[in-house]
Amino acid sequence: MNPQTDLPLAPSRKAPTKATGHGDRRAAAHIRRHSGDLDAPHMLTIADMPVYPDELHVIVAAMLAQLRPDRVLLTYRAIDACFGVSRATVARRVKEGLVPGVRMANGRVLDDGPVRRFDRIQLHWLLLAVRFGKRRD
Repeated sequence: MNPQTDLPLAPSRKAPTKATGHGDRRAAAHIRRHSGDLDAPHMLTIADMPVYPDELHVIVAAMLAQLRPDRVLLTYRAIDACFGVSRATVARRVKEGLVPGVRMANGRVLDDGPVRRFDRIQLHWLLLAVRFGKRRD
């Protein structure tokens, strides 16, 4: 019985959380998902990118000029083969918001299809981020 309302308390339906704390994170994500606090998906643009000095853009443009002209869209594997940048590094830079043309929502990268492919403009910004780090004005 609840002493304030004299009504019996309903038993809790919430499952006990595990000691690992994963239940707390899942519960918080569930609350965010259903509370209306979700960000709308948005596409990163070149205006969202960090500022890099012009000479770094020239260096990356020269790197891209060495690519065969028929290499228009590159997968993670092709980027690793051409530039030696691992899939994990590419994924981190994409998640950090350093590649334009990527859709994001709630800090997560949204799928681009069954296989993510990067065009030359995306590759330009990716190489800037990988080779020269994050730069802000």
